This record gives sequence, C-alpha cells and structure tokens, in this order.
Amino acid sequence: MQYEKLFDALNNWSEDHYDEKEFKKKNKGKTFLKNLPSDKNYLRELVLKVIRNYGSEGDPEAELPEMLLSIRLLINKGLKNQVNKLIEKAMRLGEETEQYNEMLVINDLLLKFYRMSPGEAPYDAKQIEQMDKDILDRIMLTRQALYLRTHIAEIQAGAQWQSREAEARTIMDSATSLSAKPHLPKRAELSLLNVRQIYMIHYHQYQECLDITADWLSKIERSARVFDYSPDQYRVTLSNYLHSALRSEKLDLLPPAIAKIKAIKTNKDKDSAENFRVSAMYEMIYIINKEKFKEADTALAYIEDGLKKCKRFISEPQLVFFRYNITLLFFLQKKYDGCLNHINELYFLSGRNESYSHTTTITRVMEWMCLYSMKNFAVLDSSLRNLKRYFADRQLKNIFFDAMFELFNSKLKEAGMRPASVDKIKKRISESNPPKEWEELQGLVYNWP
Repeated sequence: MQYEKLFDALNNWSEDHYDEKEFKKKNKGKTFLKNLPSDKNYLRELVLKVIRNYGSEGDPEAELPEMLLSIRLLINKGLKNQVNKLIEKAMRLGEETEQYNEMLVINDLLLKFYRMSPGEAPYDAKQIEQMDKDILDRIMLTRQALYLRTHIAEIQAGAQWQSREAEARTIMDSATSLSAKPHLPKRAELSLLNVRQIYMIHYHQYQECLDITADWLSKIERSARVFDYSPDQYRVTLSNYLHSALRSEKLDLLPPAIAKIKAIKTNKDKDSAENFRVSAMYEMIYIINKEKFKEADTALAYIEDGLKKCKRFISEPQLVFFRYNITLLFFLQKKYDGCLNHINELYFLSGRNESYSHTTTITRVMEWMCLYSMKNFAVLDSSLRNLKRYFADRQLKNIFFDAMFELFNSKLKEAGMRPASVDKIKKRISESNPPKEWEELQGLVYNWP
C-alpha cells in the first residue's frame, strides 16, 4: 500500500520539475517518506518491469528471450517431457524473425538437453553442429550487408561522395553481388536494397531505384509477418521509394506508399514518431504539388495531432520544415489569416538562425503578399522597405528579385488596382531564370493574383 501511495503522490506531482525537498514538504507526515530513496528505486524497477512485460506482448523480439528462459528452467528442473514442444516453437519463431543469436542459444540448450538425456533429445550432436554452421553463415551474410549499409550511410551523412567515390562504387558492386545470392536472410536483403537505394538516389538514378524497390516490395510483402520485427528498415525502404518517386515526378505513386508507412505496426514510441514524420512529410508534399486542397483539412488535423504527440522525437529542422509547409498550404488555399498565424510561429521557431535563412526569406515574401491580399495597406509600405533591406543584407539582388520588387511597388501604388504594367513585370519574373533554390519563390510570386 505504501508503494501505491508513493506512486500516486509522484504521479499527481503538478510541478514541471521534480524537487525532493518540495516533494517532502508537500507530503509532510506521510508514511511513505520514511524510506523514500530506497522505496523510489524499488518503485522505479517495478514500473520498468511492468512496462517491459506490457511492451513485450506481441513483440517477437521480446517473446523469444522469454521462451528461452522457460526452456532453461524446464531443463534445470528435469521436466524433459515438456521441453521438446517449446524448443520447436522457439526454433520456428527464431527462424521466422531471424533472431539468429537467440537461435544459437537454443542450440546451446539443445546440447545441454542431449548430454543429459540423449534418448529424449530431438536432435543429436552432429545435427546441432550443422544447425550452428547454417546459422553462423546467415549471421555472416547479415553482418556483411549491415556493414555495407553502414559504410554507404557514413559517406552519405558526411557528404563524402567525391573523396570516397571509389569506395562507394566498391560498396555498390558488393551489394549488387550479394543481392544475387539465393536464400538471403530478409534483413540482409533489405540492408543491401538500402545500399543500392542510397547510391542510386545520390547519382540521380531515380527510375532504377524505383524499379528495384517496387520489385522487392511486391515480393516481400506477400509474407505476413516479415516486418513485425523491423519497422525501421521497412520505413527507410519506403522513404527512399517515396523520394525516388518524387524526384521522378511520379506523384501518383506517393499515396499507396504513404498508406503503407502509416500501417506499420510498432511497439516503440520512437518508431511511431518516425512513421508519422515520414508519412506526414510526403503527404503534405503530395497535397501541395497536386493541389489536392480538399484533402488538406484532414491531413492538417492529422499532422497537428502528430506533432503534439511526437514532439520530443522531432528535431528543430524537421519542425521548421513542417511549419513552413503548413504555412505554404494555407497560402496556396488563399487562407491568408491562418497563413499569417503560422508565419508568426515559423518566425518564433527559426529566430535568427541563419541556417533557416532560405525558408525565412520565402516566408517574408509570403507575409507581404498575405498582407496585400487582405488589403492591409497601412503596413505594406514600411513592410516592403524592411523586406528590401532584408534582401540587401543577404545580397539577394538579381533580375528576379528586382522584377519582384517592381511588381510589389506597382501593386502598392495602385492600392489593389491591377495596372497594365503588372503583366509585363510578371513576364519578366517568369523569364528571369533564378538559381534553382529560388524556383519555388518564383512560382509563388508569379502565380500570386
């Protein structure tokens, strides 16, 4: 009862941060304060044990170790007649989920069983030895594939493609060669696919990446339980597929792949957050690019809910990405009030961080266009001067930016009337050929009414 009372007191603690002195002061006279340090430690272990047991339900990675403990206990207690069925079940689960290290432990237990009672053991020593060799071969293949994936990921993360070009080519050749081997473990097959995806995406071989991923998905998804134990790898594969589809401008391929990511089952909060992040990111990109604005409200509700639930797993740059695209979606729907609200949130997030200057620049232009579209002429003149000064500080002066300011000035002078010069200026904007990073801004300004 004292542990229950201590749990309730801690659970009902209303302050942002736990403070031992304040906690004791608030609960002065309570019996559970007598051995508080040791009782807290015991309670922590008890809660963790409950969470572990709760989280292990339906999780093969947690289920198999539990079965191994039961097999060990039965053998040690001499209950040999109950061991065989459990061993067979554990071996099937280990094979299904490719938990090869645990399968080696099963073989250790089989050897122990065989030494104790050769006549009752399901396998003899030679059979167990051969099983060990088969498992070790699969472990080696899986490890080889994993290291190839790790090395190509290092090259990608460090942007070292130029300095390690020969190594990247060797990694790609090794992955292609290993992929051709028959009866590859699923995890090895998936790691090798990821190697080839990363390489192809870097070298803009998007169609090739789409083809190998589509082939692999059609084959692998026929197996019902294949990805119950590796949701992260399945998500990475689908994420690369989405990236290739986007780069290949095959946007209609996005919704089915997004739905697959949303359907991935996971027991871990971090995996759930990653599933949300990737699916929400591409869903928003799809809606914006295909102008599926009828789907926007449902998607935004899902995204806002997900951002609240997964906030601790989402980095600041990812959060800025979401806020920017939400802002853009409001702007494209001509919901200028909502757009301005999200612009303020975006400014708060990005602050003076120069790494977000590209996003901030486009946002400032959107803000001005929102104010104009809402006919808030009182602040537009000073806003335009501030905008011009902001761009000058960043040395953003070229044909495109000059034409854009001429357009804004022309709009402002007419106070909402459309002068004949607007069409000519817009033509100059469309023909200004700005650097690639400003093409999105060019489209926003040119298509603005």
